[in-house]
Formats: sequence, structure tokens, C-alpha cells
Amino acid sequence: IGATAKTVQQAQAAQAAGAAWSKSVALAQLSLSKAVRAFEESKNQSLNRIIAGIAHEIKNPLMSIRAFASLIRRQGDDPEFQASFGEYVPKEVDRINRLIETLINYARPPRGQKERILIGDLIEDCVCLAYVSAKKEIVLQCEVSARAYVYGNKDQLRQALINLLINSIESVEAKLSAGDAPAEGLRVCVSGFRRAGSVVVEVYDEGLGMSESAVQKCTEPFFTTKKTGTGMGLALAKQFVQENAGQFEIESTPGAYTAIRMIFEEDIEK
Repeated sequence: IGATAKTVQQAQAAQAAGAAWSKSVALAQLSLSKAVRAFEESKNQSLNRIIAGIAHEIKNPLMSIRAFASLIRRQGDDPEFQASFGEYVPKEVDRINRLIETLINYARPPRGQKERILIGDLIEDCVCLAYVSAKKEIVLQCEVSARAYVYGNKDQLRQALINLLINSIESVEAKLSAGDAPAEGLRVCVSGFRRAGSVVVEVYDEGLGMSESAVQKCTEPFFTTKKTGTGMGLALAKQFVQENAGQFEIESTPGAYTAIRMIFEEDIEK
């Protein structure tokens, strides 16, 4: 009888452990599902803004190409016209192609693998997308002083940088809407450089800035000061940086500026 009772107890213990394991797996799956939904929601919000900007940006070169095409019959034999056509039209087509290729690369499903990433290329791609969604009064600058590589998930780091850029652009737009801006406009500057053996990607803006308490809270999920914000942009950016063995720094002064830095170990080929 004692052996039977012991067997029953062991079976009950195994059943309880199995139930606990199943619950743990279910919670992990739910957490992963929430993270995926948050990523997709943040990405879709960015895409909506970028696509609207690209649609406007593509319209200008198309109108120029159309103007050239309409003059071919009358001025097609003119050497000066031919030279202008041959120089200008291919550039405009390349410009459209670059925008579309960058958008396709950004919009495709994320990949899980890590790779060597040339930080200058990452910054250039993200600035290209962010530029089309920025108002004319915003001076968007790009400064890459080092040809440096990092090792990480390119899709995650691209999304993190896009989130930071759009956050900065929206902060500057809010400041412009309040009429608090100089005649020369306000800056959003993205820079890539080496610092103490690390590679730093910094997004600096002359927007609204943040208080010390807001800086402490701004990377918490669903924290936002914007009426239409999801509160996931900075939270996901920080998460992606940390998942790629990076550090996330925020520096800000209310009414003056915000600087956010993503810091990674440099990947040096041996």
C-alpha cells in the first residue's frame, strides 16, 4: 500500500510539474505574441508616415521627367537639350529607384539572423526613408565619420534607428507648430562615430526635449506624451539595441534638445 501511495504521489507531482511547464510555455508564447504585435504596430505606424512622404517625393521627379518627355518632339535634335536630358532624367529615375528599393527592404518581413553591418550604410538607408517624411523646415543632417562595422540583426537595428528618427522629427514638428523655431529651421542630426573602442549611432534633435522624469520613463512600454502615439517606439528601440549587445543612452534638456545614442562593440575582421 505504501508503494502504491508513493506512486500516486509521484504521478501527482509529475502532473503538477507538467501543468506548470505548460503554463510557463503558454505565458512565453503569449509574451512573444505581444512582442511581435508591438513590433508590427510600431513598424506599420512608421510605414504609413514614410509611404505618404515617398508618394510626395516621387511626384516631383516624375513631373520633371514628364516635362522633358513632352519636349522631345520639338527639341529632340537640340544638342543642349539632349545633354540635359541625358544628365537629368537618369538621375531622377535612380532617385525614384533608390526610394522604392529602400522602402521594399524596410517593409519586408524581418529576418532572425545576425550579420556584419556597415554602420554608414544603415544610417544612409534610414535617413533616406526619414527624409521624405520630414517637413521642409526641418534640417535633416547625416554625419558618418568612421567606416565601422557592428555585428547584429540588421532588421532590428534599422527599425530601432527609424523609430528614433521619426520620434525626433515628430518632436521638432511639435516645436515648429508652437511657433518656437528660428528662421533657419530646426535640426535633426544622425551621426556615426567611434568612441573608446565602440561604435556610436547618435540621433540628435532640437525638438521639445524631455524632463528628467520623462527620460526615465520614455523607454517603458506604452509610455507616451503624444495624443496619437503607441508608446512603443523608444521601448522597442531600446529592446532591439540590448538584444544586439548594445547600450542605449538618452540625454535631454526640456525645450532645447534630445540626444539618443546606440552604442555597440565594433566588429573588426581578423
